[in-house]
Amino acid sequence: MYIVLALISMNLTQPMSIASEQIAMHSKAGFDSLNVRFVGNWPFGPCWAVCVDSARNLVFVGSGGGVYVLDVSQVSNPVKVSEIRTRGVIHGLYYDNTTQMLYVADGQGGLEIWSIEEPSAPVRISHHYTPGLAYGVYVSGGYAYVADWYGLRVIDVSDPENPEEVGCYDTPGWALDVYISGDYAYVADYDGLRVIDVSDPENPEEIGYYDTPGSAFDVYASGDYAYVADDWAGLRVIDVSDPSNPEEVGYYDTPGLAYGVYVSGGYAYVADGGAGLRVIDVSDPSNPEEVSYYDTPDYALDVYVSGCYAYVAAGDAGLRVIDVSDPQNPREVGYYDTPGSAHGVYVSGYYTYVAAWYGGLRVIDVSDPSNPEEVGYYDTPGLAYGVCVSGGYAYVADWDAGLQIYQFYGVGVAETTLPDKLVLYHSWPNPFTSRTCIRFAIPQVDNYDRPHVTLSIYDIAGRLIRTLVDDELSPGYHSVEWHADNDVGQKVAQGVYLCELKLQARGLHTRCTSKLIYIK
Repeated sequence: MYIVLALISMNLTQPMSIASEQIAMHSKAGFDSLNVRFVGNWPFGPCWAVCVDSARNLVFVGSGGGVYVLDVSQVSNPVKVSEIRTRGVIHGLYYDNTTQMLYVADGQGGLEIWSIEEPSAPVRISHHYTPGLAYGVYVSGGYAYVADWYGLRVIDVSDPENPEEVGCYDTPGWALDVYISGDYAYVADYDGLRVIDVSDPENPEEIGYYDTPGSAFDVYASGDYAYVADDWAGLRVIDVSDPSNPEEVGYYDTPGLAYGVYVSGGYAYVADGGAGLRVIDVSDPSNPEEVSYYDTPDYALDVYVSGCYAYVAAGDAGLRVIDVSDPQNPREVGYYDTPGSAHGVYVSGYYTYVAAWYGGLRVIDVSDPSNPEEVGYYDTPGLAYGVCVSGGYAYVADWDAGLQIYQFYGVGVAETTLPDKLVLYHSWPNPFTSRTCIRFAIPQVDNYDRPHVTLSIYDIAGRLIRTLVDDELSPGYHSVEWHADNDVGQKVAQGVYLCELKLQARGLHTRCTSKLIYIK
């Protein structure tokens, strides 16, 4: 058995107690090593990717614009058996031992799939062109909408382990972010705001456009208005009550460079680059007025507001937690210094998900906002720029690596462990003023892959208010948000509500309940 690391291999059938003199002898050549010895190589150009067919003693090595297929039956003497020529520069390889298929990440050439059934004569089966760089992502109704520089990509994520692109729209500018509201995608397209009808996800069509004066980096839609973070032109307020004819009705010229925006409770929170977090009263959209600001230690690039706190992705200063319970007096109460540069942020339940550029995806527990703690991370293959969380999955806009989908299993829960019973966790925040996150666990049911689950909200009189989940779900950990609305989208009255989780599978019926308190 051999482990091959970019053609440096270790024979694991040999005893591990190699004499220390041997190790020292090899390390003196100028290469640092510990319990690994050099036995052979194939001397050609830079190697950026490698994978192995262990059953047939084959190694696939990506080098520039091609793949070498090497026979390593004799590890001290690798022998080339064939070559694969690609159009782009190879950045990654994946080999499926079962199907003997090689998947090649070919840079600008997209994805290529090759059959290695006959190692001496590989055959290209198919390819998929992935044109852009994923900057922003929003998930809604089983679809992930990705702003990928060249335009909007619509990806079916109903099966998160098998995402498939079903539609796209190439915008004229550079698509940097996207927000979905109803049947429309609002795209911050650098040179302005694009309104795209996605009622048919397989056939997105632009129906409206507004040319903002600056460079549109981010967008947030609320009610009849789209709020655009417009770089040097600050915050722009666009009336989209008629999506085919968006019109600017107000603006506020922030002192910095507006990169991110989030709207909550009559205020727009703007991540304003070097000018930090700006809090702008937009209760009158035609006359936005700044009421306060907070100077973050580094560039404020994105912001997410949940409850009484604004969570700011502040570049090299990591995640900053700002108390905005009094919007006219924001104050920092906690921070977490992420390993990378914090570019994007999303809050779900007790956890804040940070897209930390070269630091990948970071998961931070903010149940105590004054003491944020990292509880999980994933070193993404690209540069994590944006993140959106939905249904227990984190969707990361990973720049040149496209859309990446991850699942956070919670503190102390192994990835291979499934729940052994139905659990409805405490919602957070609770009491809540605008939204609450409801977390629950679905157990493995014998001979039943996906039991039927319903999650419903009732008022104190037992009347059904909202059905949040009515579907067959895979065993595991899930979450959903309730925005204090009923099934037709109307806000409910403040008060006490009952949340009921039910599972049905082959005669098994079980339920859990909890109380929710909504205050205005």
